[in-house]
Amino acid sequence: MKDWKDKVKQMERSIEPAVSGDEDLGPYKWLPEGVWKNPKKQFGYNLIALPFKDADQARSRGYRVLTNKYKEKLKFTIADKGAPNRGVAPVEKDKNDGVCHRSDDVDAGTFKTVDQFALTLDYIQEIEQVEAISFPDVPPEDRPKETGKIRKKIHHEPGLFLRMTDPIETTIQRKPTVRNVPLNLARLATIPHGNSVLALGSCEVLEYSKTELKKIICAKDGDAADTAMRDYLLLPKDSFRIGMPQGTTQDLDNSSYLEPYRKTIIDKGTPDEFNPVVPQARLFSDLKHVLEIKNFKVKGKFPIKKTTKIYFDTDFATGGILNIPFVTKQANAAAMRSTFWIHELEDTGDYDDEPKMVMQYLQTVLLDFHVIRSDDLPGRIRWPHISINTMIKKSRRR
Repeated sequence: MKDWKDKVKQMERSIEPAVSGDEDLGPYKWLPEGVWKNPKKQFGYNLIALPFKDADQARSRGYRVLTNKYKEKLKFTIADKGAPNRGVAPVEKDKNDGVCHRSDDVDAGTFKTVDQFALTLDYIQEIEQVEAISFPDVPPEDRPKETGKIRKKIHHEPGLFLRMTDPIETTIQRKPTVRNVPLNLARLATIPHGNSVLALGSCEVLEYSKTELKKIICAKDGDAADTAMRDYLLLPKDSFRIGMPQGTTQDLDNSSYLEPYRKTIIDKGTPDEFNPVVPQARLFSDLKHVLEIKNFKVKGKFPIKKTTKIYFDTDFATGGILNIPFVTKQANAAAMRSTFWIHELEDTGDYDDEPKMVMQYLQTVLLDFHVIRSDDLPGRIRWPHISINTMIKKSRRR
């Protein structure tokens, strides 16, 4: 970070097409050029709970669950290098000059420069719906006019990824210890529904050293190897039902109120099942599928060389979400957290000077609506809106 900080302070600001492999991009260096997309027969998935009045008023729960299977395109195109944020700070007097000073004693008008510099990478995300299941279903009179198309574009999101010098720090839990983490990354996103997102974050590089590989590939069987790999990636365990609403009954099997979550499983009972309650299970299965391995008890060359894990959270520091008034009143988008795993494979990609790449993400947006909570806590019920995907990079040189 120090070397990059000195370099960016001395460089002339430039706005230019982003180039794959550019070291100035740091953890983002393999994101630009070409397009990230789903491989054939592989999809992204999301679930969302929405305020809803059922036609059967006597049984209406006030919400419905919608799950989507989709194809995605994600492009990173422009790099803005060296955008300056100007600042100064007072200079404290020398505490070793033999004079007793107050803790806040500074020379009047004496300041030092504390400018920050940012590198920005822009992105465009496009989502095309392939299949959708809703329960309860929307009455025909309330549905959009049918176009006859099976696939429908349902999301367009322009945004920015930032890398910053002189970051602040926050304390987070990272097994097995609690540690300070520099918030040197940020994500800004604008959503057509009327939301503006600022999430701060950081990253870590997961190296597949001999020590780590021994835990994975030397496990007693394939299931144990997969468990070790999931622990290393810090993917939530399948016993953690991250798709469940917070502030309602948790009796998923028997509750009539939670029936929509039982009725919106895509490809139920097949190897491609997407369960809205445990979406992370599909994410790990898709990683094995794209790597063409049965499990991580791999014989021979391990398929992943390095993984860059990037995480953003609107609850860090000054992050947050701003919504238009209608959204705030009806289904307030209160928080967002997302994790990206950028896997650099041992195989070569479309060009000899860059590796084959796989990107995965797990994103959760928390929507607050409906006042009555079963746990007696204040506020509205909190409904997770979760998206997952596994994509490969299709390179295209200028």
